[in-house]
Amino acid sequence: MKRFAELFHDLDESPKTNTRLDHLVQYFKMANPVDSIWACWFLAGNRIKGAIKTKELRKFASEHSGLPEWLIEESHDRVGDLAETISLLVNAGGTGVTSLKEVILKYIKPMVLMNMAERKAKIFEAWDSLEDKELIPFHKLLTGGFRMGVSKGNLCKALAKVGGVEPAIIAQRMAGKWTPETMSLDEILNPENEEGRLCQPYPFCLAHQLQEKVESLGAVKSWQVEWKWDGIRAQLINRGGACMLWSRGDESVGHSFPEIMDAGKWLPGDLCLDGEILAWGKEGLRSFSRLQARLGRKEPGPTILKREPVRFQAYDLLRMEGKDLRKLALSDRRKKLDEVLSSLPDHFPIGLSSLVNEKSWATLSRLRQESRARGVEGFMLKKKNSTYEAGRMKGSWYKWKIDPYLADMVVVSAQLGHGKRSNLYSDYTLAVWGEKKQLVTVAKAYSGLTDAEIEKVDRYIRKNITGKFGPVRSVKPKLVFEIAFEGARSSGRHKSGVALRFPRINRWRTDKKIEDADTLSTIRGFTGMDEKERMVDGIHVDRQGNLLLF
Repeated sequence: MKRFAELFHDLDESPKTNTRLDHLVQYFKMANPVDSIWACWFLAGNRIKGAIKTKELRKFASEHSGLPEWLIEESHDRVGDLAETISLLVNAGGTGVTSLKEVILKYIKPMVLMNMAERKAKIFEAWDSLEDKELIPFHKLLTGGFRMGVSKGNLCKALAKVGGVEPAIIAQRMAGKWTPETMSLDEILNPENEEGRLCQPYPFCLAHQLQEKVESLGAVKSWQVEWKWDGIRAQLINRGGACMLWSRGDESVGHSFPEIMDAGKWLPGDLCLDGEILAWGKEGLRSFSRLQARLGRKEPGPTILKREPVRFQAYDLLRMEGKDLRKLALSDRRKKLDEVLSSLPDHFPIGLSSLVNEKSWATLSRLRQESRARGVEGFMLKKKNSTYEAGRMKGSWYKWKIDPYLADMVVVSAQLGHGKRSNLYSDYTLAVWGEKKQLVTVAKAYSGLTDAEIEKVDRYIRKNITGKFGPVRSVKPKLVFEIAFEGARSSGRHKSGVALRFPRINRWRTDKKIEDADTLSTIRGFTGMDEKERMVDGIHVDRQGNLLLF
């Protein structure tokens, strides 16, 4: 545990990526493999859920330290991070715990099944056993807030250096659902192990947002152009009749889409397709909001299967007949994909994503303006000679998305951020003007401002707090932000009646007063229209995204 605590503090104090990689490599070389596999699991973004509630943690810390709960709250407001606050206030009385595994199996995991009194006794025991330096990482693991700024890609790079294995192979071995009880560090690091486990996904190849002028990419003929579908990225794998469907978050989602799983079994064996899960009816592509009706349903019944059908739209072939095809050029992979899927009937829930074959960027630019009318987000641009790499590979794959919707909104409340922003109010709730000339909240956003702007906003919020609601601080309305978002839909779960997709701060409108903010009716104007016909930016389209001329 001492070595893990040292790693935690080293990572926290190291701003440079290469330095963090060095710390990770050193840890995995020196630490006990039984502890290292737990470190891998947490650094990969996993957490133990339900060990303790933050309200209970504050209460127990108050009793252990002899300080009133209001002082715990005020200290949290000042420090900004609950794990660090509790660590400063309780007195660690021990000489340290032997191992990270002991911390997990003796203290944290048992709390999940305990009542409040048992949890109190267990955490008091932990506080009396841990050293001061071990407290913050312990509390981070306990509350599920273990974020150290180490991406999965960098974790794989560090492990690859230790094991002498390609990072892409490390990433595949760590993909999917696994626990430190079901996999050892040797299974991840050993170069003699087979490249992948049965039905495990490959690390996804991701695209960068196109920021320069599209003409700077050179000749159109060097690029494969596809529509950017508005669905869920996934890999469909069929090996020996066993079919799996994996999302980008390493979640097995096949139970939510049984028709895709059943259809996948009819594909050639030992196959891995990369593509998109889409809401798809007899009329063709449907909106993303229709797909949301299927998400999270472990066993969708016949009614929902009939009402909200889906389709897997494949656009890449990663494995075929037991051979890894990722090092082939995209153009070669596409030819093989065509051979596999081109003969499938239209009603089959697996299909081939079509290409957009145009000879000039100017023509594609005009076609791109129809994206919203077609229900897509723009274009994907992929170099025809590109291989399939893990992570974001700038220069090979780009997202050429349509411009987002924009609306001016007012900051009405804020919360402290996380990580380096844990002592700054950087998470904002935003509102627009409702019908009764009152501010109605419609979104939350935390990205888009510079560090200097965040500090300036933080100073204003601290001086203008008008109320407290748990961690939320209501604030005197004055700040106006221009918010970018990808779309809006009607929602009965929100008081405003609308929900925005991917809201983020586009810029701080210091030139505007709150009276200049947009209205709720404007936001509602961005929501989808009738399923039979909708009009976007003055263009009438049917449910297949075809233009209607009058």
